[in-house]
Formats: sequence, structure tokens, C-alpha cells
Amino acid sequence: MLNKNTKLSIKNLKWGKGHTSYEPTMSCTLYVDGKRAATIYDDSRGGELEIKILNPKAYTLSYNELVECIHDLVTDFDNLKETKKHAKKNILVREIGKTYSAGDYEMYPYMPTPNNVKQVQAMNKYIIWNINEAW
Repeated sequence: MLNKNTKLSIKNLKWGKGHTSYEPTMSCTLYVDGKRAATIYDDSRGGELEIKILNPKAYTLSYNELVECIHDLVTDFDNLKETKKHAKKNILVREIGKTYSAGDYEMYPYMPTPNNVKQVQAMNKYIIWNINEAW
């Protein structure tokens, strides 16, 4: 079990052409509190993830807990990458008073210049992403 202050992250996420057209391969590196802890590989042929533990003292997770964490981290990583891509050419907003799921937003097809951001804000919208600011 992980300490609630433990920070998990992934880097070097790579997707490749898999065994079938709908199941890509995946590889990444797992970091625990900023230290490299494991490499992960999915060959897309079914079966379990291949996990090579690099630092066994970094955490004490069961295999199933580790797989669940990796799945969540990969999903979050991909969602953030997609959001950054959209934010380069669009203004991403959430309307005040409207309910959204985590990671959901609406796109306005305007370049995110300061003037365009102000115009969208004037329409009673809440800006959730401006590529010129930190997330």
C-alpha cells in the first residue's frame, strides 16, 4: 500500500503497432516520488503487463494495485496530451453552472490570444486552459 503523500508518475510513454489493429503496444517508465521505480511493457497479445522492478524499495504495491495505478496514469497522461494539443489552436472552457466530468471541456475555435480569451470570458465562460499559463 502506498503512503497518501506518495507521488506516482509516468514518463517515456510510447505506443506502437500491436499484434492486432485495435490493440497497440505500450511501454513507459514508472516513477515513485520522482525516482525511477519500474519499466512497464504491454505487448498487446493478451496476458499480463510485463513489469520490471528497478527499485523494489520504492513502493509496496501488489501486482493488481500496480496495474490499476498504471492504467490510471496512462489514461491521465494521454488526456493531458490531447488537451494540450487542443489548447494550441482553441480556447478550452467550462460554462459556469454546467456540470462536467473530469477532463471535459468545450472548445472555441479561436487562437488563445489574450484578446480572444478576454472576449470568451466576457460571454460568462470560465477559461480552464490557456496554453500560455501553467495547468
